[in-house]
Parts: sequence; structure tokens; C-alpha cells
Amino acid sequence: MKRIGWAVMTVLALIIAAYAIALLFVPAMRAPFLQQRFLTISWAAYLHLGGSGLALAVGAFQHNGRIRARYINAHRWLGRTYLIVAEWIILRQGGAIPIHEPNSVIAA
Repeated sequence: MKRIGWAVMTVLALIIAAYAIALLFVPAMRAPFLQQRFLTISWAAYLHLGGSGLALAVGAFQHNGRIRARYINAHRWLGRTYLIVAEWIILRQGGAIPIHEPNSVIAA
């Protein structure tokens, strides 16, 4: 049962990560508000979507005990990558997106 749960979580995380990455490279997929974001503050949108996609893809593999036991060094480096991406890119740089929104609570 654990394997099935991990497989479902990983597949869903990879689908969402692929969608986030696709939004970076396929402008036609972007919703109108995202198109506006890319025009006004593209650096934050790129960092936020790219970082979140990477974090989802890497984070899913951190929860597999077999991978963790067999490849401990890879597990540690994936953890460091996840931490750097989550902390520095998503939280710090992605936080700039609502600041520039005129109707957001943060901007008010």
C-alpha cells in the first residue's frame, strides 16, 4: 500500500511540475493574469514557476525509503537542492508577485 501511495503522489507531483515548467516555455498555455505577470515582472514569474516545478519534481523522490536507503548521497543532495529552491526561489522571489498586484492585501 505504501508503494501505491508513493507512486500516486509522485505521478501527481510530476504532472503539476511539468505543467509549471510548460507555462514557462509555452506562452499560449498561460492564463490572462499570468500573461500580465510575465509582462510586468517576468523575473519573479520565471523564478516562481521554475522553482516550484523543480521543487515538486525533486521533493517527490525524497519520500521514497528505498531510494533514500540505496542512494543516501543522492538523497542528501536532492534535499539540499530542494531546500535551496524552496527557500530562496519560491519563498523569497515568488513573494514579489502579490506585492505588485494593485488589488492584493499586501499592496494595500
